[in-house]
Amino acid sequence: MKSIVGHSFTKMNLTVYVSLFEKHMKLLLLNMNDNQKFSPTILIPKFSLNVIIEILISKEIPYSDREDSVLTQLINPVKELSDSLSIDISDYISIFKPFFYFKRLKYKNTAKHVFNLMNEIYMDHFETLDYKKPRDVMDELIIETEGDQKSVIHVCLDIFAAGVDTSAHFIEFLLLYLTNHPEYQEKIYQEIMTIVNDNKSLDFIFYKDCDINKLEFLDACIKETLRLRPIVFLGLPRVATEDTMIKDIFVPKGTQIIGNVFGILNSESYIKSPSIFKPERWIEYYRAKKQNPNVFENSLYNNLDKISVHFGIGNRSCLGKNLTVIQAIVCITNILYKYKLEPFDGKLIDDTEQWSVVIKPKHYNLKLIKR
Repeated sequence: MKSIVGHSFTKMNLTVYVSLFEKHMKLLLLNMNDNQKFSPTILIPKFSLNVIIEILISKEIPYSDREDSVLTQLINPVKELSDSLSIDISDYISIFKPFFYFKRLKYKNTAKHVFNLMNEIYMDHFETLDYKKPRDVMDELIIETEGDQKSVIHVCLDIFAAGVDTSAHFIEFLLLYLTNHPEYQEKIYQEIMTIVNDNKSLDFIFYKDCDINKLEFLDACIKETLRLRPIVFLGLPRVATEDTMIKDIFVPKGTQIIGNVFGILNSESYIKSPSIFKPERWIEYYRAKKQNPNVFENSLYNNLDKISVHFGIGNRSCLGKNLTVIQAIVCITNILYKYKLEPFDGKLIDDTEQWSVVIKPKHYNLKLIKR
């Protein structure tokens, strides 16, 4: 099952989906107006959601909330499920289970409601399926599993719930940091002008024109945001399949291991001044490696590629990592090409993270200044 989904999210196949990113970026831009309040924490999730939904089930939701459909009914319950997920002490200490009874009951009822709504979408797909021309990930899953309804729905819900929040909150943090650092906006804008040949009359910047080699500072800002605010702050749990030693620590077979991703990426043991948003560190890092490829070989300190585990590592790394980065490039290049960003109230935006199963920024508003 993972290989089927993974195939749909590889770089090669993402080129097919770039038009979706661009389509929904154009719709997002229509909801952005000069000198008006722009709320990234409201509109960016809709942008990310529409991309994921089209890839999964070939549908979309309006940027307004006027339309009433199975899809719009699905969004809030899925968000409730995602927001309610957290580390639950009763999963580890059974005597605490009675104290979480009502929370678990609500979660169970919401999950059942979500499954029933998704089942309607599944049945519509199943009845209109063309085996020779699958439309989306759900079609491919139906074909590959020979119609294993429960498995297909569960996989789609997993991607739906996980993919939207992670991509959206990442872009929200990125916009926040760029707003707090107007000098960084200007550096990226100057890079953008090199790829459009100083043409200020273009309506839109397409991904095919976004040569990442010419967007060095944007690339650094993306990497620095992922480092400073890794949305999935704890890695996926692993279980030791045999007794093992990690340095002088004995790990018995069957031990559940959860990596502290946030801790690694924000530790002075691994990086200089970790709490500071400093994209320049990435440019300096790659220039040092270019001069001496082995400069960081025997050290983890400031070895940025080595410690960057925000997407996970190994066979269980994030399937949507390429999608996330492409979304960010399409989003940021088009916004900064058209607008300068300022805090709506004129004050520095608080970048303190909020914690649940993921981390996200507090709600904030921007003012858009047309270039």
